[in-house]
Amino acid sequence: MKSADFLTEYPNKDLYKMVYGFAVNEIRKVDHSNELYSIYEDLEQDVKKIVNMLPKQLIHRDAHIHNIIFNNNHLSGVIDYEIVEINVNIFDLCYCSTSVLCEVFTKEELRGKWFNYVGNLVTGYNQVNPLSANEKESIWYVMLCIQTIFMGYFSSNKDIYKINKAMFQWIYENRNQIEDKVLLTVN
Repeated sequence: MKSADFLTEYPNKDLYKMVYGFAVNEIRKVDHSNELYSIYEDLEQDVKKIVNMLPKQLIHRDAHIHNIIFNNNHLSGVIDYEIVEINVNIFDLCYCSTSVLCEVFTKEELRGKWFNYVGNLVTGYNQVNPLSANEKESIWYVMLCIQTIFMGYFSSNKDIYKINKAMFQWIYENRNQIEDKVLLTVN
C-alpha cells in the first residue's frame, strides 16, 4: 500500500483529530473518570506532535487476524478493504497488535505473551518496511489512540466499552514493557 499512486482517491484522516475531536468527546458522554481524563490531558500534546511528524500512507485500517489469509503458513492474501484511508503508516501495525490483544486480553497467561508477539510483529514489519526511530518510539502512542477510538466508537455499548477501556489502561500501564520489546527487537 505504501507504493500506491492513487492516494488522492481515498480519505486523508488525521489520527489526532480522530482521538481528540471524536473519541474523547464520545467517551466524556458516558465516562466521568477524572483519572482517564488526566491521562488524555497528559498525552494530548505528545499525540499531536507525534501524529504530525509520522509519515502517512494508504492504510488498510482494519488489519486484524480475521482479515489476513494464510495458506500452508504463508501469507496468501488480505481481505476487507472497505475502510482504506490515508493515515499514519504504523496504524495497521498497531491495529493488528491491539486486535490480537483483544483476542487474548481476558486470559492472563496469553496476555503476558502478547509482548513477545508485538516484538516479533514489529521485527517482521521492520524487515519489510524499515521503521524510523520516530515510528518505533510512537508505537505505544498509536496503540493508545486506537484503543481510544474503539472506546469512543463503542461508548454506547457498556460491555464493549468496558473491555476497551481496560485494554487502554493496561497498554498505558505497560508502556515500558511494550517499548522495551519494540525497541529491543528492531534495533
